[in-house]
Amino acid sequence: MIKILSSRGTGRSYQIARYAIENNCNILVAYYSGVKYMRAILDDIFKSDGYVIDKQDSSNDGYSYYYIFRRKFDTQLHTVKIYTASDAIRFKELSGAENIVIDDADRVLEYLFRPYKLKGITMEVGNN
Repeated sequence: MIKILSSRGTGRSYQIARYAIENNCNILVAYYSGVKYMRAILDDIFKSDGYVIDKQDSSNDGYSYYYIFRRKFDTQLHTVKIYTASDAIRFKELSGAENIVIDDADRVLEYLFRPYKLKGITMEVGNN
């Protein structure tokens, strides 16, 4: 598991998005605004890193988004989905043990544990 611990504005969302693309992971964000933000990041990465987007679309409710993409000159298609913490709760039975990364895990945890006031977490520093 990759852990990116840095301040806001240091490019950590770009790093986790690149990791998701390269490791066939979906991306979990706290809120719908995070879906829009991550879409802009993925659009930029796909353009700058030589990917071809074969299809992109939002879910039926419009809150999650997915891309079907491939590397230029490659035929193998990959998919990355972006969805919110509320989507993860609603569809956890359908997840099929998919690989995910979380952008802004602190905000996702705050969402999941409302109305509690999250004041701290612990995390293993090894590679799990």
